[in-house]
Amino acid sequence: MPNVLFVCGANRFRSVIAEEQFRQLLRAYPTAGMWQVESAGTWAEPGLPPLPQALKFCQKHEWSIENIRSREVNQKILANANLILTMTQGQHEALRLEFPLIKRKLFLLSEICESQKYDISDPSETPDVSWEEVGSEVCALVRNGFFRICRLALSDAGKN
Repeated sequence: MPNVLFVCGANRFRSVIAEEQFRQLLRAYPTAGMWQVESAGTWAEPGLPPLPQALKFCQKHEWSIENIRSREVNQKILANANLILTMTQGQHEALRLEFPLIKRKLFLLSEICESQKYDISDPSETPDVSWEEVGSEVCALVRNGFFRICRLALSDAGKN
């Protein structure tokens, strides 16, 4: 079963939206039930619901994320993932240093989806960027990179 993990800082906005966008795209395929799609945060406080801004963004798309709860990345979550996609270079670097065995399956979301390495802003830390803009950017990246994400995750799943 291929497993894709989206990672941000708190696991309450960007990674949750990426997780749900990917899950929605998978639904168009008969093999959707074979996939595991998850999210986590590099410094998440476990058990918190998505931020109100994430809930509002997803409601516009008629997506339900109310049952998702934040969780912090750990060895088990990372080991189970076939592909790990971070929102920022800082998150990527932190995971690479703390968990060196995952480096072959660790990428920036922007790197996979646009072949460019750049950070996806955290709207809670960047006042000049709106929540809506960031949510839309995350969704666009996941949509544009959907088939590449699938190929990479399936490729790694075949090695296990």
